[in-house]
Amino acid sequence: MTLRARLLSALGSVALLFATLLFLLLAGEAVLRLAPWWNDRSADPSFNPYRPDGRTGFALRAGADTVHSTGEFSVGVHVNALGLRGPERTVGKPPNTARILVLGDSFAFGFGVAQDEMFSAELERLLAERRLRAEVLSSGVPGWSLDNELVYLRTEGFDLEPDLILVATCENDLGDLGWNRLTLDAGRLPVRVEATRRMIDPKGRMHYVNEGRVALPALSFPGQRWLEDHSLVYHFLRLRLTKLSAALSARVDRPAPPPWLSLEPARPIESLSQEEIQLALASSDAFQLRYHRFLAAAVERLAAARGIPVRTLLVSARGSKPAPGSPVEALHVDCDSRPATCLDADDVLGRGEEGNRYFFHSDPHWNAAGHRRIAQALADWLAKDPALKAGAAPPSAGSVRKTSN
Repeated sequence: MTLRARLLSALGSVALLFATLLFLLLAGEAVLRLAPWWNDRSADPSFNPYRPDGRTGFALRAGADTVHSTGEFSVGVHVNALGLRGPERTVGKPPNTARILVLGDSFAFGFGVAQDEMFSAELERLLAERRLRAEVLSSGVPGWSLDNELVYLRTEGFDLEPDLILVATCENDLGDLGWNRLTLDAGRLPVRVEATRRMIDPKGRMHYVNEGRVALPALSFPGQRWLEDHSLVYHFLRLRLTKLSAALSARVDRPAPPPWLSLEPARPIESLSQEEIQLALASSDAFQLRYHRFLAAAVERLAAARGIPVRTLLVSARGSKPAPGSPVEALHVDCDSRPATCLDADDVLGRGEEGNRYFFHSDPHWNAAGHRRIAQALADWLAKDPALKAGAAPPSAGSVRKTSN
């Protein structure tokens, strides 16, 4: 066989190999999208309301209808067409109706309670009793922290035309910041979040693949972002390779904080590189608090540019009060210093034995009574807010909301 013939034969074999791989990938994508168990909860009764998302890491899957069952509760979970747990809503808000957008994690999602028992649903009813027409939309996703929430707000949340944004910040949000891999813009704000601890399988279930601090490999190749946003096969393979990597890796210690973190005065976050911010988040509780405050200020700044006020609900864990001088205690000090814009759940539910009746027995989330009590406190607080009264009133002539960035 001549050299030219051998080259043509080799090229033909390579082309056949690529064509076969492409066919298998396309077939796999079709199976994952068309398999009946994707949307049929009778075929898979496990809790599966999630989907992988290239921008926020993971999100709720529009149209999901599943059951969340543990030894303490069994509740149905429906995700509407907007990807929010709750009744169907339109993107644009109804006329003469105020709209509150709740950002948060599993507490805002209503982990363990029925849809009509979520504090967002209770709040909407209580405001109606006060003759205030309002919709309360909860975008809470279990596992989210303020980095995920900021990306969601910039890409989808503002489109919902909220008159007020309620950020349900949880005490564990600081630690969750250390588990995410961020892509930052020039202002050092996240534009994409990759979860390194939680991953979503093609059935919509969440898996914890990294209980130790294993440094999962960062992927970077042409077309990666498109695959993150559009391909189920990519996430299917990524989940299995990540689980294999975590299983083969030894448990490693938390990285040491970089020396520059201890310098005074502190370097401005805007002057830090993406790699410096990532290392500081993974290694320093104090920097997690600092970056959380940086993100909270960004939410308020972006919302203010659109004429939207921001309020905060600080979600407390059950148990003893945080250690003096800890970053978690600092969250409560921050909240207590601005009572006009922050409501501390500690002041509503209490701690320890006093507050235990508002939590499930073993699960760390609020039960229905806890959601109801929080909703009552929010209604008393927010019903007086001028932003809601203005949103529920007919617009005056010439009034236009700002839409600047």
